[in-house]
Amino acid sequence: MIYQLRHPYIAVSSGGGCSYGGNQMRSALKTEREVGCGVIAGLDLLIYLNRYHLQRSDYGLKVPAPAEGEIPESQYHRMVSALRKKFLPLIPKHGINGLLLAAGMNACFLVNRMPYTALWGVPYARLWDGIQTMLERDIPVILSIGPNFPLFWKHRKLKLYVRRADGAFVPGTQTHAHYVTITGMDDEWLRISSWGKMFFVRREEYLDYVKENSVRLVCNILYVRKKDRGE
Repeated sequence: MIYQLRHPYIAVSSGGGCSYGGNQMRSALKTEREVGCGVIAGLDLLIYLNRYHLQRSDYGLKVPAPAEGEIPESQYHRMVSALRKKFLPLIPKHGINGLLLAAGMNACFLVNRMPYTALWGVPYARLWDGIQTMLERDIPVILSIGPNFPLFWKHRKLKLYVRRADGAFVPGTQTHAHYVTITGMDDEWLRISSWGKMFFVRREEYLDYVKENSVRLVCNILYVRKKDRGE
């Protein structure tokens, strides 16, 4: 069974083509390049919800955004900086943890009168169910591939795969201490956006990484749901 977002994912245009989601490595600011993945994921989520569910182009960031289609790179990164300054402050060398990410997104939802609420983490028995539920509700899922813990110096990483033209999955790169955005899921794979590209994570390998190299608190999802009327 395949679960996926119902609309085209965020595309950022530059001289080099068009990306699949935002790419912090294209930022002119060192801190955003080094630890800005949480802000990128948060902005892509904000744009997606406003575009396809609320039909807005003003996200309270005082940066105009196109209501559809590709977002020019210079405009996108002005939005990144505005979101970071107003709602998702980055700690140099460390970025932003899941609890602060949830708090910042909730503040953004509140200020902009968006009928959503965010919670950091779900019980691991419900991890795949939580991702499935969000995708069925057409909400992108921010996933943390946490740092090594407690052995921070080990630098063990999780494989990210790419899919070849013949359909085969092959290793593309590795990462840890990084936020990605899930845009689709089947029984074996998570389809994700990271660094402006489409990658795939094998679900079993993610669980093995958490068990062997990290902890559940920092390897989890930002669970976002629409508020019930009256909340």
